[in-house]
Amino acid sequence: MRVLLVTALAASAIAGAVQAQSLVGSWQGFAQGIQFNLVVQPNGAYSETQRSGSLMTMQEGVIQQAGPGQIAFVVENWQPQYQPYTGQASTRPPGGVWAVHFNGPNSVTLQDVRLHGVVVFNRVP
Repeated sequence: MRVLLVTALAASAIAGAVQAQSLVGSWQGFAQGIQFNLVVQPNGAYSETQRSGSLMTMQEGVIQQAGPGQIAFVVENWQPQYQPYTGQASTRPPGGVWAVHFNGPNSVTLQDVRLHGVVVFNRVP
């Protein structure tokens, strides 16, 4: 499901509307029974885990400006890279383009531009 690929969030180096409030730091969000933990570095690098019950996925990469008020997650590394039961290789997650709306300094809403899934993230102290 595309909402699993949030991934999703940007750094202060990103220009435009997203730069006004920074995504640098640690964030946690929930959507459709999935817990998202996102860490964004000042240089735009990110890592994210997604948990549902005993299942977990991870992705790492960089966040890029994708248009006014939009960011793109460019996935460079992910786990699992092989399906646990079949051993078949997993394909690279697409990352996606997300509209960014800050609800305040400690809350941000990301909406998938293509599929319209929404995840609300809160800053983790």
